[in-house]
Amino acid sequence: SFAFILGVVPLVIAKGAGAEMRRALGVTVFSGMLGVTLFGILLTPVFFFVIDRLKEWELFSRSRFATWGRWSLDLLTLRPLRQLAFSVWTSRRPTIPPAVNDRGLMTKNQELRTKN
Repeated sequence: SFAFILGVVPLVIAKGAGAEMRRALGVTVFSGMLGVTLFGILLTPVFFFVIDRLKEWELFSRSRFATWGRWSLDLLTLRPLRQLAFSVWTSRRPTIPPAVNDRGLMTKNQELRTKN
């Protein structure tokens, strides 16, 4: 956000041909983005505080609302998709070979690795 705000500074300080339109556009975008950014920085913690307090109300602590809240949070955080990806990833991981062969002896490569 701040990079975008600073990126429109050349429009705010424009000079030359067409500067009047560029300056008007620059001031509008600069002011709007600055206001929205500050608004978001100040009100996001307040929003989370209010939501945290609302969950303590009896209405929202009932099982139906709690279940709905868990389901909606799972959907918003893409939990089913993450669980599917994790299960696919773990099923395709190569297995670690045993330290000894079927006769109970180390292979030549394993002997070399243990010596170093």
